[in-house]
Amino acid sequence: MALVFLGDSGFAGRGRLEDVLRNAFPAAASEIEGGKGQDPLFIFVYEGVLCTVMCMDAPAPMQAADPQFVNAWFWPTAWDELSKHRAHIVVSTAGGNSPKHRALILQRLLSATLSVSPSAIGVNYASSGALLPTKLAFPMLQQADQIALMLFLSCFFAREAEGSFPRPGIFASTKGLSDFGVMEIEAHGFTGQLRELQPLILSFASSLLEQQSHFKDGDTLNVGDGENI
Repeated sequence: MALVFLGDSGFAGRGRLEDVLRNAFPAAASEIEGGKGQDPLFIFVYEGVLCTVMCMDAPAPMQAADPQFVNAWFWPTAWDELSKHRAHIVVSTAGGNSPKHRALILQRLLSATLSVSPSAIGVNYASSGALLPTKLAFPMLQQADQIALMLFLSCFFAREAEGSFPRPGIFASTKGLSDFGVMEIEAHGFTGQLRELQPLILSFASSLLEQQSHFKDGDTLNVGDGENI
């Protein structure tokens, strides 16, 4: 499930969203309609996946101390921007033949939703806690056959305990890989910058998903002087 935060109240794009969804999911086009209520609700089945797009004319419940804001280090103004949102859209998928298949369909739903939501500020993937601004999320969601890993995977960062390593280092852990049947990964004793560590973790996680590699708890990969994943 993902949330799309809107800066404007109400949802004037019911007809446009219905048309975009029909075009994005032609095999399910006859099932797609916006419902009769004030807030549009789209429910249909595509390739065995139950798809739901629900527009809510109210802010989503959230607080500045929530993990997605604490860990949105690459979007430092996330709380300031999103705390002012006035409506949100809940996009979800269920079923299907694999987590990757379900994730790709969720991406297509989100891409369609964002394309007709000019006031969209950002997207939050509930399971991992990942939080992305629209300008970053929208381009990656349009890659039909490639998992937008930054949406499905969160990285949590902290300083290593004093004396754990010869030099002060960064500890990192992921949340979201388990949704794809892959064990979460950690990084220990990293002495570079966060902007260097996150791409390293994403690259390693991507290779795990693509190759369907499986590691046992405790397996390590050395990426530098005393730095392990």
